[in-house]
Amino acid sequence: MTGSGLSRDTVFVRRNNLTVQLDSCGSVLITCDGADVEAGPHALAVLDAFGTPRTIAEVVAKLSVEGAQDFAALTRTILQLRNANVLTTPGASLSEGVGWDQSSVHARMLSDTTRTMAFIRAIRETVRPDDVVVDIGTGTGVLAIAAAQAGARMVYAIEATAIGEVASEMFARNGLSGRIELVRGWSTRVTLPERATVMVSETIGNDALGEGIVETVLDARQRLLTPNARLIPDRIKVWGIPCSLPDAIRERHLFTEENTVRWSRELGMAFEPLARVERKPFALVLPPAEVRGWRALAAPVLLADEWVHTLEGTYDREQVFRAEVPGQFDAAILYFDLGLSPRETFLTHPEHVNDHHSWKYMVWVNDQPRMLEPGDEAMLRYSYRFGAGKVRFG
Repeated sequence: MTGSGLSRDTVFVRRNNLTVQLDSCGSVLITCDGADVEAGPHALAVLDAFGTPRTIAEVVAKLSVEGAQDFAALTRTILQLRNANVLTTPGASLSEGVGWDQSSVHARMLSDTTRTMAFIRAIRETVRPDDVVVDIGTGTGVLAIAAAQAGARMVYAIEATAIGEVASEMFARNGLSGRIELVRGWSTRVTLPERATVMVSETIGNDALGEGIVETVLDARQRLLTPNARLIPDRIKVWGIPCSLPDAIRERHLFTEENTVRWSRELGMAFEPLARVERKPFALVLPPAEVRGWRALAAPVLLADEWVHTLEGTYDREQVFRAEVPGQFDAAILYFDLGLSPRETFLTHPEHVNDHHSWKYMVWVNDQPRMLEPGDEAMLRYSYRFGAGKVRFG
C-alpha cells in the first residue's frame, strides 16, 4: 500500500452503522453515513474479517488470497473502504473520518433538540432512585448525564469510539464522575460490574432496525440486564409510504426513456437499450426536505410494530394496502415511530419533522413499478436479517 500511509501493522475495525446490498454479479453497495460506496467481490470478506480490530497483515493471511492480482484487488478494497470510513482505526481522534467519533455527527444530533429532549423526558419518566442504567453508545454522554440527573444510583456509559474521552470529561464537568462510569468498547464485548435495571440506547438508524438495535438488545438481555429491565426505546413502529417518485428523482437515478433520449442527443450516441435494462430494487437515503411533498398513493402502511424487549434476530412482514389516489407505484418512503416510555413517543413522518431533524429517510425504489387506480390492491414487504432491512413490492 505504498503512498497510502498504511502498513502491514495498521489496525482497522469495521464501522457498525452500515447498510450492505449485494447484487447478482457479486458487487457490493455499502451505505455509510448516507454515502454509497461500490466495492468489489472482496468487500464482504473484508467487512467480516474486520468485525474485530485486526492488522492488515492478519486479514490478508486470514483471507488466503491467491496470486498477485487477487492480492492487489484485496488491498485495493481495504484502502477503498478505509478512505470511505467504512473501516476505521480504533481510538481515532475526532478529526479523523466521519464516523461516530466525528464531532459533526454528534453536533447534528444535539442540534435536533426535539429528538434529544424526547429521550430526556422518557428517561426522567422511567428512571427511579435505585436504578442501575446502561447507556449503550453513549456518544457525548448526554443521555447518561440525564439518567444520573434523574436519580439513577449508577450509570454505565458504553462507548467504543474516541468520543468516549469527551464523554468522560462531560461527566466530570457536570459533577457526576462518581455516578457515571465510562465503559470503553462495544456493548456486545464488554461486561458490567452489575446488571442494569434500565437500558437506554439511541442506536436507531435511518432504517430504524439498521443500526444494530436488534443485535444490541438481544445481547444485552442475555448479559447486561436484569430480567425485568425497562428499555428506552421500548417500542418501534416502521411505516412505509407508497408513493410516486418525482420526475427529478426518477431522472437522477433511473434509466428512463426521457434520459436515454436526452443522453443520445447530448452525447451523440444511441442509448435506447438502457431503457430496457431490468430494474433492481435499491434504496436511496434522502434528507427530509427531499421527500416532503411526494405524491402518496395511500395512507402509511404499518410494516413493523415490535416491543423492543421481544425483538428477534430476523423479521419478515407483508402488508396489503389499497390505493387512495391514482399514480405510478414506484417507491416507498420508510419512517418510524419510537415508543420511548409510557407517555413519550417520538414521530418521524417527513411532513411532521423540522429542519433540524437528524435522521434521513430510506426510500426503496420499486423494481416493478405499475400504475394504481383508487381501490387497486398492492403490497409492501419489510424484512430484516443480519443487520439490514429491505423492502419488496407486489
